[in-house]
Amino acid sequence: MVIVNSTSVLGVKRASEPIARECDSPRKRARPSEGPARSKMRCGHKRGSPGTCETNKRPRLGRPSAHSSNLPSGVTTILESNWADSIRASESNSDILRLARGLIANLARGKSLGYLQNSGIHRYAVKRLRSDAKPSKNRADFEKFEGKFRARTNAFKLLNSIYETRPRDFVQSFVDGKSVERRKFRTSSACKFYREIYGSTEIDPDLTDLRANVVDYEKLITPDELETAIMGSDSSPGPDGVSKSEIKKWVKTEPLEAVSFFNILILSRELPSSLKRAKLTLIPKVEGAKLDQTRPISVVSHLYRVYLAILCNRLSPVVASTIDTRQLGLNVAGGAQLGHLMVKKCLYTAQTMGRDIGVISLDCRKAFDRISRRKISEKLLSMPEIPKSLAHNVIATLHGTSIVYAGAGGATNSFAARSGVPQGSPLSALLFVLGTVDAFKRAFNANSGFALADTKVTGIAYLDDLTIIGKNGAAALETAAKVREELGHVGLQLNESKSQIVALKRISRRTKKVEIDTSTFVLGDQHIEALKEGEDFRLLGAKIHAKSKSIKEEWDELKRKLKGKLSHVCGLQLATHHKLDLLLRYIIPSFFYNLGLLETTRSAHRIRKCRYTEQVDRIIDTTIRRLFHLSDGQRFKETVKLAKLPQKYGGLGFPNLEQSHCSNRVQLFGSAERVFGDKLARILIPDIESAKIEYESKRTFTQRNLEAVRALPGLKWLHESLNHGKFLRCREERQALSGGRMIRFFKMKSNLLSTRECQKRKRQTNSARCRHCDAPNETITHLLGSCRSRLAHEGIVRRHNAVYRRFERMLKCRPQIKYLSEVEVIGNEAGQRVKPDGIMITPTTTWVVEFGIHTEIGDPSARFETIESKAVKYEKPWIYERLHEMGIAPRGRPVKCVSIIVGARGTFTTAGNARGYRSMCKELRFAPETVLSTLAQTSGELSLRLLDALLR
Repeated sequence: MVIVNSTSVLGVKRASEPIARECDSPRKRARPSEGPARSKMRCGHKRGSPGTCETNKRPRLGRPSAHSSNLPSGVTTILESNWADSIRASESNSDILRLARGLIANLARGKSLGYLQNSGIHRYAVKRLRSDAKPSKNRADFEKFEGKFRARTNAFKLLNSIYETRPRDFVQSFVDGKSVERRKFRTSSACKFYREIYGSTEIDPDLTDLRANVVDYEKLITPDELETAIMGSDSSPGPDGVSKSEIKKWVKTEPLEAVSFFNILILSRELPSSLKRAKLTLIPKVEGAKLDQTRPISVVSHLYRVYLAILCNRLSPVVASTIDTRQLGLNVAGGAQLGHLMVKKCLYTAQTMGRDIGVISLDCRKAFDRISRRKISEKLLSMPEIPKSLAHNVIATLHGTSIVYAGAGGATNSFAARSGVPQGSPLSALLFVLGTVDAFKRAFNANSGFALADTKVTGIAYLDDLTIIGKNGAAALETAAKVREELGHVGLQLNESKSQIVALKRISRRTKKVEIDTSTFVLGDQHIEALKEGEDFRLLGAKIHAKSKSIKEEWDELKRKLKGKLSHVCGLQLATHHKLDLLLRYIIPSFFYNLGLLETTRSAHRIRKCRYTEQVDRIIDTTIRRLFHLSDGQRFKETVKLAKLPQKYGGLGFPNLEQSHCSNRVQLFGSAERVFGDKLARILIPDIESAKIEYESKRTFTQRNLEAVRALPGLKWLHESLNHGKFLRCREERQALSGGRMIRFFKMKSNLLSTRECQKRKRQTNSARCRHCDAPNETITHLLGSCRSRLAHEGIVRRHNAVYRRFERMLKCRPQIKYLSEVEVIGNEAGQRVKPDGIMITPTTTWVVEFGIHTEIGDPSARFETIESKAVKYEKPWIYERLHEMGIAPRGRPVKCVSIIVGARGTFTTAGNARGYRSMCKELRFAPETVLSTLAQTSGELSLRLLDALLR
């Protein structure tokens, strides 16, 4: 049962309570007998008249302002009745919406009377979330040690830290052969530049007149909506420091309180100014970028992002069903790829049929930052499909926003933002489309267009990227001038210097041959030269050749680039799971994006006939072998099959080229059919029928052979290599692998220990022999488990002792359990002697506990043999009888032996420890995974210290 009092959810005190004018600080106030009046009281607040405390702080949530001392008659009764409804609803915990309505009623009435300042809502949530964020002592100790270790492995840790914090920057820099640029601009110059963009009142006046006519309230947020809004990976926190993981924990532990908080925001409309304050981050677009060559990302509070995501989920279906179909940036699967196919098809048709054509790619200058908020608000209110209450809530997010920028030297500055939509906000794309949809439609309708299959193709748009297609270069240029005029009405400006023009013209009437028109075109005050022979037309991140190349040339070029990038990634000093993440999320999807652009001029059977897909499949297989250090053989074949198995079936999700290609074609056809119609969709994707057949056959094959593939013996080995499938579980939970969450307890674990870069420290020669004991090979496995040097032996003993002492500390929370860590040597007349690591006495059983540290190798059966040998060692009747004689084990109670084995690299498995282990955990009331993961964390940490000492 959840009991909500007057300050637990909202923090508003009842109106019938007296207004406390004295200091509410928990510190002790000055006594009257302590001497003359001081300038300040002990609470830190200024003293006014005797006995009062005039605080200079803003009123905290739950503190009524001075205006509430004289409430009109009848208001107190209304507030009390609403609180009574709220408390009754919370006690039954059956009507969250009724509870929220009562809270909002109090907020609306109280705020109109000065009863509560809205800024306190945000402060309450931050205080509520940050109160439980206390790092554990063990984690703090490990962070301190991790910093020391990182200092000795600078090259390796630098790359991994960059990938964890900024994976997209890493891809754009290292994969492309550039260096990572960490640059901050001067605060004064950066704020001056962006204040002119965001804060100009000429671009966008105030929105007060549009927000005056509030008709009704928006419907309340349900728990399911909130669960959907908080899905996804974590990202950088906003100015308040609240992370998404903390919000997820809040929603999980206190769902009633969390839903009520967001209902306060959606029904009050007056959002706190601190919630709409954004932290500006400038990302350079090019190396050595200036201020006008940066992309401004507005990082707002995660609480605000969740609220915006809820509004986006409500607004998105309405907008997607009403906007122009030529806007491919919203709710169109593969919209950018579809736009590419359309432009390439028009160019190919003009080339083969001998027709004139003009294609212009337009770029807007700071489009998301300059667009008029008034135009967006007017469009929201004018659309009958959008409820007025929802429109007013969205408009409230555009009013009263501010920007904070911290530049070089740590200096900060803030300024108001009156125009643009914040890049990085869930609502930014929707609002930008709403503000520009009418301008695009008027400009495109004025274009005569290019005839393709009895359809007039005038142009396409992907958010702020515009492509105009005309019957010739002059017609396309005329439409571009119209677009320039229309965009000026919504506050946007064209960047003519980045615009591109490609024009084809027929040589003569007697032939169908065309040539590239190299004339100079004039757009506004800018002269734009058309592309010449051999130059590429870049559109939406990929290149388009003005004159189509042969399919073999395009395939060879694409395959060569893929092979180079895969080799480059395998050679990077990155952890294995980072390399896998890099391939699966960036390199291979980029390859498939470009792959889908090749079949507009040739039939699909040409690709399969030339066996190009098999060649690329072999390249991916070679990459898998390099990542897992495999040689050709049965294990390599099994691993490749498992790696290409879908993630939902337990594999890694590496794509099969032919199957993924057919799936992509089917998806693109569905999008093209919805946007352009069936006839034009079949022209854009001529191989759809064969792709459907191939897709169905491959999917049936996967379903039929699923159990056979999952039963391969290499599955267990593959999970061992990836730390027992945590990689797979993270992918299934949609968590970002780049956020360091692949390993739940120990961040560095086996992925760092298995790197070969660490072994090269302080080695002067290229010899592979161990530098400590002259073993033939110095490997991580050898150093952690079988090195015969004194330093290694001491580290192994220290690691073993740390593990069983950690188990002893865990048992301190179970006072009914007696644990003996110092046990005498037990022997018999035959000369056999044993010394257990510990003996645990429970109310029903006596347990002989033996700990073991197993060094991970490729064969998992070695671990099970270690567990079995430990158990057999103590399963002897004379040991049990001797324990009874010594008085350690009471007679009449069973004596059992349990072995607890964890990996030297921090890995563990509950399967091998099943021999009596689960019975012991059940008796101790511990989860089996909790005990093993905690001991594995200690083992991995001590292994890192041992490795650091051996490789100095």
